[in-house]
Amino acid sequence: PAQESHAHVQANPGGGARRWNRRLLTNAALGLPVGAAVAIAAAVLVPQPEKAVVPLPASSPSAIPAPTVPPPSPPPLEQLFVVVQAAPDRQPAVALGVRGDHILLVNRGGTVRNEARYGYVSPARFTNAATIVQAQVQVAAGAAYYVDGDGVVWRLTASGPAMKAADFGKPGDQHVTNFAVSPDGQHLLATVMTFGKPVDCGAGICTPFTEGPSYNYVLRADLGGPTIEVSKTTIDPNAEGARILVVLGWDDVGPFGATDTALATQYPPPTGWNAHPGHIGPAGTVTDSLGGPDCTAQQVGAGGHVLCTITGFESTDDVVRTAEGKTTWTLPPMLEPRQGMAVSPDGEQVAFLGLHEGSNPSAVYRHRNNPIQFRGDFLPLAWADNTTVVGYSAAPEKGVLALFGTTMQKLTLFPIPGYYGGVVNP
Repeated sequence: PAQESHAHVQANPGGGARRWNRRLLTNAALGLPVGAAVAIAAAVLVPQPEKAVVPLPASSPSAIPAPTVPPPSPPPLEQLFVVVQAAPDRQPAVALGVRGDHILLVNRGGTVRNEARYGYVSPARFTNAATIVQAQVQVAAGAAYYVDGDGVVWRLTASGPAMKAADFGKPGDQHVTNFAVSPDGQHLLATVMTFGKPVDCGAGICTPFTEGPSYNYVLRADLGGPTIEVSKTTIDPNAEGARILVVLGWDDVGPFGATDTALATQYPPPTGWNAHPGHIGPAGTVTDSLGGPDCTAQQVGAGGHVLCTITGFESTDDVVRTAEGKTTWTLPPMLEPRQGMAVSPDGEQVAFLGLHEGSNPSAVYRHRNNPIQFRGDFLPLAWADNTTVVGYSAAPEKGVLALFGTTMQKLTLFPIPGYYGGVVNP
């Protein structure tokens, strides 16, 4: 393998280079060649027994209405964490994307409310590096959506069996499927990259790495409906500066994605997209810039806030912006780039992993309050709510899921091990 090359296969033309946490990269070293969710409540109508009609006396001026009994209130929605599990040899580094075969919906106490098993997503090999996939689990409308190895997206709620949400097909063994779900859970969009058979070149470097053409499909489907092809493009993932669309998520405006996400790497990168996403139009192309054209986006939070990196000379400026590009607040300047960042649903807090050997501790930065330093060894990934940061404790590839509560400033291990997929009914 080309060990001397540390660069992503697909370069980020708009963002600056990021210095990674050497300790984190050592723990995740590879042996490879290189919205807030909306809950749906169902109203149950209970038939009432018929009552006899008793005539009133003639002197009665009017009928007296029967007392109205209000229907019982539905039980409160329970916050459920989506946990993905996989065999240890199938998950060498979380930065490459979680590929599991077992999904669970678990409450904070560790009770499994529902679970499902599915076909493992085999990693495609299309270059002299390890393939990176985006989130294979999405959360919307009180359910977890996940894709299996055949490109079928399934929907799992707190009860009942998983149902097929969309079938984006299996265009050969060499494919990478990424998808997004609308906030109401009724529409899905997928980008599917397909590659030819890998070339056998022994211990050398293959150029090209695959035989046959490679394609990028943009597909859409309504929940449970047929799949419609939006576009099909011939691609060369090994070309310098190749711009290949990858769908990343769905906000109140519509689906969004980027053409400059990292597709593969010699070494696992820090968390975050480090790309320039925008909304995907009806023709399957990016039509705008989330966070503004100068925003190298790391994440779009559950509340729609965009966490941007604006890189300058020997420094990194991180800001929280609206989707339209208005800066709401700026994080204190740091001499070293952060290694993993996540913005809270209210947009008022950013959790980040700093360089342990430097002056940047791992902490929660807050817009209007002093920062909170993390207790223990913790890699922040996302926020379950405005007071709970979700991440991994110790070596992230081992799937030791942990929660950091900002109120008590306490780090606790989650009762069920695995990899984080989101929160249902936050």
